[in-house]
This record gives sequence, C-alpha cells and structure tokens, in this order.
Amino acid sequence: MTTDQPTHDQPPAAERWPVDYDSLKKGDSIPPRVVCEYFKTSQSSRHYSLFAMRLGEMIERELEARGLHVLTCTQNDFVHILTDEEAAESVEVNFNRCFSRARKIHAKARTIDRAQLDAAQNARLDRALMIQGAKLLAARDAEVRAIEEAKIEEQKKLGS
Repeated sequence: MTTDQPTHDQPPAAERWPVDYDSLKKGDSIPPRVVCEYFKTSQSSRHYSLFAMRLGEMIERELEARGLHVLTCTQNDFVHILTDEEAAESVEVNFNRCFSRARKIHAKARTIDRAQLDAAQNARLDRALMIQGAKLLAARDAEVRAIEEAKIEEQKKLGS
C-alpha cells in the first residue's frame, strides 16, 4: 500500500497525539505540515483533504472528551477550530449542504435497475427508499412549519 492512500487503521500508538490537545482553543488552526507528518502524506496528495477532515474529527472527539465542544473545518489546507461566531455561521450552510446531498442520493437510488436485483435486495431497497422518503418529507414539512411560525412571530413583533 502506498502512503498516498487513506487507511481506516489508527496510526501507530507512538503517534497517537498529532497535536497538543491541552493547548488547543477555539480559533486555532493546525498547519498542513501536521496533517502531512501524522498521516505520512503530502499536501499535494489527492487524499490530503480526507486526512485533514479526519484530523479535524479526531480533534473534535478529543476536545469533546475534555469538555470543550468545538466544530472544525478545513480552510486553505489548514484544519481550523471554529470560534462560536464562525460555527454559528457555518452550521446552516453545512446542514443544508448535507441535506441537499441526501436528497440527491435518494433520487439516484430511485434510478437503480431493479431487474438486476433479487427479491430480497428489492425488498431491502424498497424499505430503505420508503424510510428515506419519509425522513425527507418530514424534514421538509418541519422546515415549512418553522418558516410559517417564524413569519407569525415576526408579524407579532411588528404588530406590538
């Protein structure tokens, strides 16, 4: 296996801590050098962004265990620990991006050639599509209700 490919194994125990978690705080950025050293890759690797995201997830989990709730993102190849203000701005964008992706995946799943599936696979696909559809519909209905309630609240404030 080349060092350019992502693995699901944990790095060696001696390298478990790529950063000093005790000194990390919201607003800090981890330079690309740390990602490259820890995952034995280069910044030009096609897998670099996956490694950077993985390091961000590791930082989130470790800081969560230490009682500090943070969100991370990658910006210009740096792993950035978002401040509360940055996190507040990014939450809606990231949620909508993921939700949009879920809708696209559901739509693509509906185009699967069922003639190629056996009966059990067809049944599992039907069940999965039905559950996904119900979740997407419930989320859309909840969004519509929330928007309507926000409009009503806004009108009440303007009327007061």
